[in-house]
Amino acid sequence: MTAVLTEPGRNIPWLKDLRRDRLIAIIRTPSLAQGEQMAAAVAKAGFRHLEVTCDSDRPFELVQRLKTAWPQCWVGLGTVVNQAQLSQAISVEAAFGFSPVMDRPLLEQAIAASFPLVTGSLTPTEIWQAWQAGAPAIKVFPVTAMGGATYLQNLRAPLADISLIPTGGIAIEDAVPLLKAGAMAIGLGGSLFPKAAVTAGDWKHIEQQAAAVLQSIKKLSN
Repeated sequence: MTAVLTEPGRNIPWLKDLRRDRLIAIIRTPSLAQGEQMAAAVAKAGFRHLEVTCDSDRPFELVQRLKTAWPQCWVGLGTVVNQAQLSQAISVEAAFGFSPVMDRPLLEQAIAASFPLVTGSLTPTEIWQAWQAGAPAIKVFPVTAMGGATYLQNLRAPLADISLIPTGGIAIEDAVPLLKAGAMAIGLGGSLFPKAAVTAGDWKHIEQQAAAVLQSIKKLSN
């Protein structure tokens, strides 16, 4: 799937789906083949939002492969920190981008290209400035270093209208508390793909764990 950014830039199909699904699988891998296996495990479980980090092996090729293999999924790029990476993300028609930082020229380039780039911020001032600059949502990173759900809940009080997507070292068991604290969605990486399971190629274990996480989120929505 490919997202189309419309005026004012936040009413787009990808974000609408993310508000409903509330989970992003973050794939960081040293191997293209391994990345395909990781994506397959969570996609089979029902994940529809896949983020490939730019520090993975051949990330732009991996995005293209995953778009073909899993057309029902939104496949985007993470750890976008420079204009070359953003241009590549746009050229492979990634559905979205995530950056760990707020770089105004980078965001302006994304907006000009109608590409939804979620920028990284941590403090209330940074979050507000990124939102005012036109970011479609804000990546609260690294949320666990600041207290996780408690920190996010404190942010929500004065910034209730801003879409916050916490990431960074989030454990499986922290998913529901963060969503209850007001996160629009969350990104799960290492905890969704335990190193031992990935090394052993135990993709069934990862699929089952991903399915359990999705089920817990569905219960939260009911």
